[in-house]
Order: sequence, then structure tokens, then C-alpha cells
Amino acid sequence: GLKATINNPRVSAEAKHEAQNRLKEMGYEMKDPEHEDFDSLESINQKNPERVAAGLKATVHNPAVSEEAKTRAREKLVEM
Repeated sequence: GLKATINNPRVSAEAKHEAQNRLKEMGYEMKDPEHEDFDSLESINQKNPERVAAGLKATVHNPAVSEEAKTRAREKLVEM
């Protein structure tokens, strides 16, 4: 969604600025849009924990996902 828009090189500067403004309105401020760590626990804690857990569980059960990604998802589920 909005964070992907900010980091997508094919998106205009105007669209990136608008996405940043919308994120700020929602109470989320990016530290450094160029180097945001989307996998950090801090980032996860700002989201609905039930939705995060659902996404991590989906990752674990998705046959198209690498074993490395599945392992990271399992670890994050345990940390939650």
C-alpha cells in the first residue's frame, strides 16, 4: 500500500509525498523512507497484531515461500 508507494522507484515524487502525508495522518511516521526496516518488531507492533499474525501464518503455509522466509515468519510468531 502506502509504504510500497513511497519505496517504488516507478512512482512519481508527488504520489510519494501524498502517501507520506496519508501515513502521517494515520499516525505512522517513517524514520527514513529509503531504509525502512519493514521486518522490525517496532514496525510490527504499530499494526493490528491479529492481522500481523494472520499474515505470518499465511507465509508459513504458502508453498511459494522459501524455507528461509517461513523460518523467519515462525520466529516472529513466537516473539509475538
